[in-house]
Amino acid sequence: MNKNVIPLKEAENWTKNWRTKCPNNCKAFLIPSIDLIEALEEMGVLKKKDNGDYTLNHVNRSDIRAYVGIDPATSEGYGEKLLIVGTKRDSDGVYRDMVPERRNKSVVPLKEGEGAVYDFTRPCPNNCDQNSPLF
Repeated sequence: MNKNVIPLKEAENWTKNWRTKCPNNCKAFLIPSIDLIEALEEMGVLKKKDNGDYTLNHVNRSDIRAYVGIDPATSEGYGEKLLIVGTKRDSDGVYRDMVPERRNKSVVPLKEGEGAVYDFTRPCPNNCDQNSPLF
């Protein structure tokens, strides 16, 4: 059985709570799998082998963080965006975003290939499954 799975009825209650409390907000995001794959590759969780298959590494020590934002230049889904960043756990056990750090108003760069913010730009509405019990 998969970890962190919740019963459909509970998910229905949670999404209903969201729609009730935030009726004008975006309902969901359609997430391109390539964005998740690239984030997991950046974190070192997925490693592509020469034959094109993937191996998993450090799965229990790796998490992804999602931020919600609003793009004022788009009206689709009320401009709401779901932004994903990879994290790395530090020596204190805190999951730190893999984005450039700000120190004294300047940006401290990360290693090559790190620091991407993935923009999941297919919001619902307009990219909805209207037959889903979570809609």
